[in-house]
Amino acid sequence: MGSQIVNWLTARIEAGVHAFAHDSLFRNAVFLMSSTAIMSVLGFGFWFFIAHLYTPSAIGLSSALISITLLISNLSFMGLNSGLVRFLPRSEKPANDINAALITAAGSAMVAAVVYLLIAHTFSGSLAFFTAHLWTRAVFVVLMAAVSLNTLTDSIFIANRRAEFHTIVYAAFGLVKLVFPLFLIPFGSLGIFLAYIAAVIASLALSLFFMWRSCGYRLFAKPNWGFIVNTRKFTTNNYIGVLLAGLPSQLMPALIIARIGTASAAYFAMAWTMANLLYVIPSAITNSLLAETSHDVSKQASNVRHAIRILILILVPAVVLAIVVAPFMLALFGHEYATGGTVIFQLLAVSTFFMAANSIGNTIMNIERRTGGIVVVQAVIAVVTLSLAWLMSHLGLTGIGLAIMGGVIAGNIVQLAILVGGKPVSDTDERAANGPFLTTRHGAVHEFLGQYPFNEPTIGRDASQAGRSSTFIIADGGNHYVLKVYSSSRRTMAELKEEIAFTKYLRKQAIPVPVVISNKMGDEISEHTAGGITWLAVITKFEEGQHPENYNAHLIQSMAQVQGRIHNLGLEYAVKRSRHLGMFDDNSLRSALLSWLPKGLSHFDYDGSNILASNDEISCVLDFEGMRYDSLIVCLAYTLTCLYESAGDKSLLETYVAGYQNVRPLGFVERQVLRVALASRYRSPRLLALKV
Repeated sequence: MGSQIVNWLTARIEAGVHAFAHDSLFRNAVFLMSSTAIMSVLGFGFWFFIAHLYTPSAIGLSSALISITLLISNLSFMGLNSGLVRFLPRSEKPANDINAALITAAGSAMVAAVVYLLIAHTFSGSLAFFTAHLWTRAVFVVLMAAVSLNTLTDSIFIANRRAEFHTIVYAAFGLVKLVFPLFLIPFGSLGIFLAYIAAVIASLALSLFFMWRSCGYRLFAKPNWGFIVNTRKFTTNNYIGVLLAGLPSQLMPALIIARIGTASAAYFAMAWTMANLLYVIPSAITNSLLAETSHDVSKQASNVRHAIRILILILVPAVVLAIVVAPFMLALFGHEYATGGTVIFQLLAVSTFFMAANSIGNTIMNIERRTGGIVVVQAVIAVVTLSLAWLMSHLGLTGIGLAIMGGVIAGNIVQLAILVGGKPVSDTDERAANGPFLTTRHGAVHEFLGQYPFNEPTIGRDASQAGRSSTFIIADGGNHYVLKVYSSSRRTMAELKEEIAFTKYLRKQAIPVPVVISNKMGDEISEHTAGGITWLAVITKFEEGQHPENYNAHLIQSMAQVQGRIHNLGLEYAVKRSRHLGMFDDNSLRSALLSWLPKGLSHFDYDGSNILASNDEISCVLDFEGMRYDSLIVCLAYTLTCLYESAGDKSLLETYVAGYQNVRPLGFVERQVLRVALASRYRSPRLLALKV
């Protein structure tokens, strides 16, 4: 048994070493977490030493001013820290963009410092030094700019996937801050603050050196102000999101004092401080995720899945351990802390999982540039958390812990709805991709038609639409056919073969889909090269029926039942062809978040424009070119949004879902996701009561 444990531990260590060496997402996350660990240890040492070297009054005054500097620094970022991580990796002139961000942040910090000096009329003790003369005020303003710049450089290392420098700089900061108070005791509270400033200046100088050596930074590069202009929406939304995210923790102590008592506020403060050691784990991993994906957006889905796996591997044992050792850790601060703070700390520890989901979701929205959703989610968390805390304060700190957890869960639900209800890919890009073919369509169409056993084919009607294909109606004698032409850069041969295989599978199960016609060589896909571009073509029989102009109850029942059957068959098909479906994985990232729900191959563009009906019955399901392997609830949600936008009738949605569930019953979670997604998309709370 002992040897098995040793072998298991050895294998885990080897896997971790390999991941650290070859997995940049994991490696940078480890460095970011190490930075926090180093700062925590050295920070504890700093306060331990000064507690024995300085008077409580001096410590109180200096800690107040340090808090002010941190506040000014946070206000000055204006979201530029997130903007650098998101956009710097693909910048053509990174040094110019960095200088624009640094100058903007420094200028904002200086303005905030001036405002602070104007409203802070008097200081107590030695800190009056900064308001005594004009030059000391100027020094204070410049120092605030340095604090802001020092913190902003963190994002540059993260964006360049060089978090090891982040760790080195933080270690230097902590060491300087730890040593300097020994030499500044005669200056009292000013000495403590100057030690902190010395650490800031030293780490800023070290950061600039590492940026120059390893991140392509040039100090005198001309600032690219276009970077600030082009990213202003992104950075503003992140800035507001950060301010909203901080509200619950900032206001909670005052609420606890008012509703429960001062002692409980102390227990909460200690529990919150300890819980933040857990919260840094998802923060570090998602920062690394944002930087990694910003370098190659095409890998966003796989990066999200990878980040989730790392989070699970680290968070599960960390949270379990924290819950178990909580009473013993808190007892180190006194028996009353163990008694009063254990339960709320354990609740805060469990909340780490929900906070991790929130961090993943916010990162997804940052990658997809849907940062307005971050503001909405953080506002929901703040409002729900504070409201529940007020209502549940009669339960003591247990109620506060449940309120914090409830607020984050509410944010998770809203976040999921926003991600599921995201906008589809712009038709403009797809239309542009087909441009070279569309300019010479008729000649190329005849080249394709020559590969088929037609007699005298003619282009009866040009039915081209925005999408991945150009579509033409072909007449040959008394028969009609549909020709679809694809650029091989947009639709590969392998994808077309799998699409045809899936529709054949559906047709064998009595799902009405178009019949593919083979060319003279017996192939179902034809090729033609023109202008250096390879085009692929598929011809199907022309199917009778009409696109429905409106929806009625009978047609809705038919649509719902057909979609339910396609989904059931898509689940079966995915099991049989699992090795071939990687090309159909969705990379929008919202689907990665829903990947634990039932997944299958399906249409994912199923609405009135892609079906034909006769006598209110589905006669054919068209255009499987948008099919993918994804959570089926996404496909159903898309259909329902199309139905609601067309009819605006909640009862029709309920009729549709009822007909769908007669064929494929939805799970509990799927039903909740559906309700929230629709209610969020249309800002209609009544859709939360949808009978599904």
